[in-house]
Amino acid sequence: MKYRTRRRMTQFEVTLHADGCPHSATILDVTERGARMRLGSGNLAPGTLVSMGIHGQTFEADVVWNKDSDIGVAFEGVLPLDVLAAINRNLRRVQDRVRNEC
Repeated sequence: MKYRTRRRMTQFEVTLHADGCPHSATILDVTERGARMRLGSGNLAPGTLVSMGIHGQTFEADVVWNKDSDIGVAFEGVLPLDVLAAINRNLRRVQDRVRNEC
């Protein structure tokens, strides 16, 4: 059986840099090995190398798929545990805020 990492549903803005151009994007879900993102406009072709800042650190990734304005990226390495913990804290704050609004 193939091991599948836990996907963390989230929603936060990042700026991707590809071919010297910035692209606004929202990370919709993330694992330590990749992420699904929605671009603000346009699209990026599979094989495009992108870099992005997540919680104060810069990561590089390859675009592995695209559909409409969504892309999937595979990180060059794995996201460190402190970055995943920060993503989880951010997610809990968003969930708490939504619960308090209802």
